[in-house]
Amino acid sequence: MLKTLLMLKHLKIEGVLINFIVDNFSQDEFASLFNGNVLELQFKYNIFNQKNLDMLLKEEVIKRTDEYVDNLIQKSEEQNIKIISYFDDRYPTALRNINKRPLFVYLKGNEKILNAESTIACVGTRNPSKKASDSVENIVSNLVGHGIVIVSGLAKGIDTNAHRACINNKGKTIAVLAHGLDKIYPKENARLAEKILENDGLLLTEYPVDTEIKKDYFVARNRIVSGISNSVIIFEADEKSGTMHTARFAYKQGKKIFCPVNIYDEVDNLSSGVSKLLSTRSAYPFNNANEILNLIFGEKKQKKEIGQSLTPQYLKLNVYDDNEHEFIENHLIEIDRFLLNKLEEMAMNQNLTLQELILNTFRDKVNGDGILDE
Repeated sequence: MLKTLLMLKHLKIEGVLINFIVDNFSQDEFASLFNGNVLELQFKYNIFNQKNLDMLLKEEVIKRTDEYVDNLIQKSEEQNIKIISYFDDRYPTALRNINKRPLFVYLKGNEKILNAESTIACVGTRNPSKKASDSVENIVSNLVGHGIVIVSGLAKGIDTNAHRACINNKGKTIAVLAHGLDKIYPKENARLAEKILENDGLLLTEYPVDTEIKKDYFVARNRIVSGISNSVIIFEADEKSGTMHTARFAYKQGKKIFCPVNIYDEVDNLSSGVSKLLSTRSAYPFNNANEILNLIFGEKKQKKEIGQSLTPQYLKLNVYDDNEHEFIENHLIEIDRFLLNKLEEMAMNQNLTLQELILNTFRDKVNGDGILDE
């Protein structure tokens, strides 16, 4: 079935139509797609538009597509690149739930870490400050010590620092690329890509070999960076940088976003994106890896020396019950100590009660006023 799916993709058949074909066509009907009998399928299912029919009925087009796909499969095999379709059981579980999920992923390396229990994306500017670079080294080394798989995009700067810090601390890392796996961009990271594979890591892309490098592909790549991760750390970024695309994707995918507050306080220009994420409460501020681990994974990932400082607390709120059309007084909500401290601090700074702050935040989300919305 893989070859048929690759041919349909190359012929620019819509994803919804491909889903229908996979769900409803028999093996014989699959074969009929490219042997001139597509009109019989159209008579039975009435699913193809005229453009689809014109394409599928042209013998020369089908022949060229067949040759292209055979060549693609052969080149991929020669370079140890695995091709996994959305309909394959090996397709990354996390990607199945995102918007605009890729029909294919191309892999090189340790496929098993794709479905690792704990993955965190570490991204940021291509021109990091020394403080940001030091923060990446410190945070990544601690995360790796807890068995976290580090995800990034192999770009210059923060991405490179994150991959290297992971490898140097004997961790596993996934690099998500915006082009085929037959090349590495930027070229100076070719050796880093090799080290990722040598250290049981993984290179991943949605693009086949021989794909031309395009600017738009780097933006699209970021939805996969956040998509395969439990959460995302934005170490340092300008408000108008490509990193903010990753933040937006993560936000829409419901992933937790984290930003280091010490960098936010001291680097105004490069961290304007971080400043916006924090000021709009779209990201959690943090000072160390343990705070991140607690918020994402709970107590099981904490070090013993943290003690009770981050144990769950209970917050009483007056909540409106839509079903009963009335307010429920003193409704208990479980919340960790670290987040509660941050909420109390934010409420004080805004001269609000904790109840008012949380209700205002909830109202903003419901009304679609989140600053990250494009």
